[in-house]
Amino acid sequence: MTRKINNKDDRRVKRTKKSIREAFLSLLEQKDYDQITVTDIIEKADYNRATFYRHYHDKAELVDEIVEQQIELLIEAILQPLKNKKTVNIQSLKPEEITLFNHVMEEIEFYKLWHKFKTIPNFTNKFIDALKHLHSNNIELMTSVENIDKNVYTEFYVYGIVGILFTWIENDFREPPSFMAEQLWNVLSSPPKQLCISIHDDGPQQ
Repeated sequence: MTRKINNKDDRRVKRTKKSIREAFLSLLEQKDYDQITVTDIIEKADYNRATFYRHYHDKAELVDEIVEQQIELLIEAILQPLKNKKTVNIQSLKPEEITLFNHVMEEIEFYKLWHKFKTIPNFTNKFIDALKHLHSNNIELMTSVENIDKNVYTEFYVYGIVGILFTWIENDFREPPSFMAEQLWNVLSSPPKQLCISIHDDGPQQ
């Protein structure tokens, strides 16, 4: 009997926190982060102040939870093509197996507010640090080139993926997910064998 009550309470907590998160995201569409108050959130969610503070210390803790949940989901999407595999040759993957961009579209209610979240201190760094930790501890990047430091290679790899993903988000998802998955696959599976630099000297600007 106690177990059923606990399960019921757990469902109620999840439902309450979900409503509070959704209320915050809805407010963020209309206001900047600094303008949103706890009063705004509880009025939007139709809860009282005591209910909010039962689950969160303040607005910042609520945002931390939202961001951490999204990071966890993003990592799951990145790892999707690697499930039940010990090693993966990137060239053997198919673009459609890269679910990263489809995942972002599934979580569009969060990602469409990216420019608003970016005003929160350390927001983007949390994503970058999580991906660096993932590649340092859960994924071993292997290359046929000798004398490449693992940490340097990881930084290069992670910032490349992050750059493609963040730019796509900031451009309002202009290209379809299938196109972005194909482009990421092309980049990862076809590293340049030669780097040519062309310097243009057009003279001083008038």
